[in-house]
Amino acid sequence: MRLNESAVTWREVDSEIVALNVHAGVYFTLNGSGRLLWLALADSASVDELADLLVATYGVPEEQARIDASAFVDDLVGRSLVEADA
Repeated sequence: MRLNESAVTWREVDSEIVALNVHAGVYFTLNGSGRLLWLALADSASVDELADLLVATYGVPEEQARIDASAFVDDLVGRSLVEADA
């Protein structure tokens, strides 16, 4: 998975991600685990890699981490901000 560079512009500001959906004109911010996962997606991480990050960073049980990572990615895909690697 990777960020859809044509649909989103973003910056890291004071330990938060500030992003703009350029098509919808909607700003949003991410901190904590959302920030961690966003930065990993900027480096083309898989859902499994995102889940592993949650487990390693926050001690989340593996099954819950996979559910949370999938939900995060699904939400971003639904907003056209993330897409599968070519």
